[in-house]
Amino acid sequence: PGTGRLSFIGMNNYSAGLEYGQLMLDAASGKDKDDITALVLMSSSGSNESVLFSAIQEKLKNSNITIDSVVVESDSAFSAEEKIIDILDEYKTLPDIIVCLSDINTRCAYQCIVDMNGVGVTTIIGYYDSDTVLEGIDRGAIEATFSVDTKQVAQYCVNALNEYFEYGNVSEYFGTDYVLINKGNVSGYIASELDMEAVDEEN
Repeated sequence: PGTGRLSFIGMNNYSAGLEYGQLMLDAASGKDKDDITALVLMSSSGSNESVLFSAIQEKLKNSNITIDSVVVESDSAFSAEEKIIDILDEYKTLPDIIVCLSDINTRCAYQCIVDMNGVGVTTIIGYYDSDTVLEGIDRGAIEATFSVDTKQVAQYCVNALNEYFEYGNVSEYFGTDYVLINKGNVSGYIASELDMEAVDEEN
């Protein structure tokens, strides 16, 4: 708002938030306890994360999950990891579920849980498909992650440009799908990353 922007193309954060909530419910059902604690790690730069969090809260309404949220303000992965450690140190026991709404928080939470011997105790649900996150899923330390359907974003961008050039106007918003990566399909994403690295080395 207030800019010269004609259109925005990006992930449907509300739908993704509902899916985050469903994954949290699924994770809670696998815990051998009645009262489940969940921590959502948000970033100060993530303006769309409030929509994600609202949708998560809506999905978890009337569930047995107690949810807290913390904004992790950081300039680097090192400072983010330090702050996440400080946050987790305030808990008597580690949260049953940690949801990360940014790539840097996912990577740092993963490292913290590994260092604290919390793998298998805390379920991590993350964001983005960086190498570290894919590795965490493959090793069983991260339950799942969401990523943007980049091919669909690219196609929508081309469609929006063509629409604008042809008609002189364009829709204000195009909501794209998200991709869920978990233990069942992570090997395909890891293989794709390796193939891309091999191509880069050849070039």
